[in-house]
Amino acid sequence: MKQSVPSTRSRRLRALDESIRAARDPIDAACVRAERAALLVRHGFNDLARDDLAALHRQAFQVSSPRLSAWLQFAEGIASYFGDLANRPVDKLLGAAELAAEAGETRLQALAQAWLAQLAYVRHDLQALVAHARASQGLVGPTNHDPTHHGPRFRLAMVVGMAHDFAGASALAQGWYRTAHRQATLDGDEASLSALLYNMAERRAVRLRHGHLREPEAPVSRTLIGVESVTHYDSAMGSSAWADLTPLLRAQLLVAQGQYAEARELFVQHLPNALGYILAQHGAGMIADLAWCCASQDEPEQARNHAGRAVAQLGERCDIDDRAATHTRLAQIFGRLGDTALQGEHAQCAADCWAEFERQQGEWRDALVAAALEQPPADWLA
Repeated sequence: MKQSVPSTRSRRLRALDESIRAARDPIDAACVRAERAALLVRHGFNDLARDDLAALHRQAFQVSSPRLSAWLQFAEGIASYFGDLANRPVDKLLGAAELAAEAGETRLQALAQAWLAQLAYVRHDLQALVAHARASQGLVGPTNHDPTHHGPRFRLAMVVGMAHDFAGASALAQGWYRTAHRQATLDGDEASLSALLYNMAERRAVRLRHGHLREPEAPVSRTLIGVESVTHYDSAMGSSAWADLTPLLRAQLLVAQGQYAEARELFVQHLPNALGYILAQHGAGMIADLAWCCASQDEPEQARNHAGRAVAQLGERCDIDDRAATHTRLAQIFGRLGDTALQGEHAQCAADCWAEFERQQGEWRDALVAAALEQPPADWLA
């Protein structure tokens, strides 16, 4: 069914609509429409965005404009990121950054570089993350008070915060998260605020899950409240780009609480959709948690079946911390099933992966400090 014009409460979307109506130059209007299409994707209105982009591509064939080409390349990169990573969002965003530089579109260039830093974070490419983060910050640096730069600053601050979180430096991450919240608020971008809430909750949940796997008595209540705040916020805004991710985050925390029936229901409902587009790095751990739910509910055949699927999901794209957590969970599962050989095998793999994860955390901490990304610029909170 064709999507209708969204009834979202997004201030940023309304501001872009006003800019389109006020534009006197057709190219100016088209560039804002391309930015609007990228925002629609971030709100989850993919079909509507795709219709707008198709019309803009037809316009671009008729009138040559480097600016419009740059914005279209950016919007296509965002659509690929939220739709299918196989459609090479990195190449499209690299192209957008290059075209933006040629066209003198500093804000777009900084925005593309910040998104490239986020994609580097997703695939845990530390060198690329640092390079793109520094490039973005250099374009919207600490003495530049241009109000149009809130978007790039938000994206950069959120990504660097997540990088510090991954590195185990949660205190440093908080400063970047506060900066990201401030910049998104100034920009009126509710999709960005939703992304920030989700990613902060996800990082807290990861820390808790790691602690629970190694110390099963770790508390979970406050993190669960944080996850539910994301759901409430998206419901209030009337949109969500990845509607399956928050329930899956909740399911993982319910597993830690021992609420296996409720967790299992959420996994079964939402995991098949999510595995198709963004969970190559995290799917193994979630399937292993589903297997643990089955084992804990005295369903050994289902538990063994899902455990096998989790092992199959442990490919090269699986993050090292999720690999460690998955092997830890699989050792627990096979221990419950009485298979001591597989239990020992996965326990040893888990120990090796946890050691590698701790080594990588140190590497990330050192690289972020060396790149002068330890603290956000002070005036970004002003």
